[in-house]
Amino acid sequence: MNKIKWAIVGPGAIAKEFTKDLDYLAGEEHEITAIVGHRKESAHAFRNEFNIKSVYFSVSDLIKSEQLNAVYIASPHPFHHDACLELLEAKIPVLCEKPLAINGKQVKSLIDCAKRNNVFLMEGIWTRFLPSFGKVVDLIKSDTIGQIDSIEASMTYLAPYDAKSRYFDPLLGGGSLLDLGIYPVFLSYVLLGKPSNIQAFANLGPTNVDHSCTAILSYPNGTYSSIESSLTKQSPLEATIFGKKGIIQIQPPWTEKPEQIKVSLYDGSSILYKPEWKGKGLHFEVAEIMKCLEDKKLESDLLPHSASLEIIQILDEIRSQTNIRYPHYE
Repeated sequence: MNKIKWAIVGPGAIAKEFTKDLDYLAGEEHEITAIVGHRKESAHAFRNEFNIKSVYFSVSDLIKSEQLNAVYIASPHPFHHDACLELLEAKIPVLCEKPLAINGKQVKSLIDCAKRNNVFLMEGIWTRFLPSFGKVVDLIKSDTIGQIDSIEASMTYLAPYDAKSRYFDPLLGGGSLLDLGIYPVFLSYVLLGKPSNIQAFANLGPTNVDHSCTAILSYPNGTYSSIESSLTKQSPLEATIFGKKGIIQIQPPWTEKPEQIKVSLYDGSSILYKPEWKGKGLHFEVAEIMKCLEDKKLESDLLPHSASLEIIQILDEIRSQTNIRYPHYE
């Protein structure tokens, strides 16, 4: 069997998890053949750790030198658009970490480019492809807890303060909303769709990025989601879905491999699910990509281009209300 050849743009922590998880894919052999980095030290350290053949310091050089089946973009999100655009113009399938780009205008330009070049593009919201998330979606579709009344979800991380880190530096897309808040927004979007009204509040820090952000996403039938992101506290990483018949609790860490999913019905009965799989779970989104490429699809049915565009539009509206800006990139 021929190896499926990948390159990675951005040798950070999530790229390491991605590389490790490729080993858990069944039926196919995947190989990282090249890494594209910004700093020589980190790029070569990544190459040495994973025995990768080639190192580049620009996407242009990667395209000129390598024959690839797909590229995974794992750089800070302000750099997603340009790298993604260049790869799509070269007709190379792309998996790009969330958020797909910094704003709706950029996301639309990437979607248009993918369609124009007849090439696959998917945003890397890996949570969508986890068995645990699929279970929650199935529970909702099967009417286990009835019509949804509300959703409460948070994503927080107590980040050590460093004005030059990717968490707090606006030049690296710092702030809680785009890095963490996208997860609860995504949960609400998958289960309820695009909201009809948004009310948001953010606490901006010294570098003018949001240290914390909260929003109410409401819908015409009275359903709403309460979402929160923060870089200044560590709260339980759980999500709760309240329905007419009962409650679904996705226990910590709800965006990854939760301890369990608990269904508590108002008739007094309950159901427990304990998700189990090897690795972090990034290989599930790779399996989806391979299926799409085999079927000659330009997008995933589970995470289509329209979802990426509408999610970034929700984030754009939250940013507009809370004055979260990235003037160097917009």
